[in-house]
Amino acid sequence: DSGSVGYKPTTKLSYKTGNYKVTAPRGLNVRSGPSTDYPVLDLSQLSASARAQGGYKAGVVFTALEVVNSTTSAWAKTPSGWVCLELNGSKYVTEV
Repeated sequence: DSGSVGYKPTTKLSYKTGNYKVTAPRGLNVRSGPSTDYPVLDLSQLSASARAQGGYKAGVVFTALEVVNSTTSAWAKTPSGWVCLELNGSKYVTEV
């Protein structure tokens, strides 16, 4: 045994509904459900507002209508679909 133990969070993340600003440099994928197991939606499948902004790019503000928190990820349902707020310690948004 090497004696090293990986970090494993034990409490759920605590994101809530409201407005968030995308901080991920490459923007966010919009998915049909709240996990990476769901397919990524095409720009043409997003809301008119999201299409007009070119998707969920860095700097875009969106509304989280529903949030699903776990110990390793947080997902928000938006008018276009689901986006990841945080995954395995990497944060992709800030609350505004």
